[in-house]
Amino acid sequence: MVEFGEQLRKAREEKGMTQQSLAEQLYVTRQSVSRWECGDRYPDLLTTKKISQILEVSLDDLLTGKEMKKVVERNPVIESKAANNVMIGLYACIVFSFVATGFVK
Repeated sequence: MVEFGEQLRKAREEKGMTQQSLAEQLYVTRQSVSRWECGDRYPDLLTTKKISQILEVSLDDLLTGKEMKKVVERNPVIESKAANNVMIGLYACIVFSFVATGFVK
């Protein structure tokens, strides 16, 4: 999975910027940019939005990258009627058993 820091470094270098020049535009220290790129820390949401504007990349590209999409494709969320019907049936059995044991007394 591509990390945020790797995406940030790649986008910054493609734009031809140094950590210092990016830091100056964001009003942070160069060390902050370095920590973000190393993955030690992460910028807040407003700063991340500003980074995407400065580097002219989408937030999606900056936050996820292409490899993240591959991970999502390998582990899809189950969205089928059959699976949902089975889950509803199981929940109904559990509720019924609680109700039945409550009325047996």
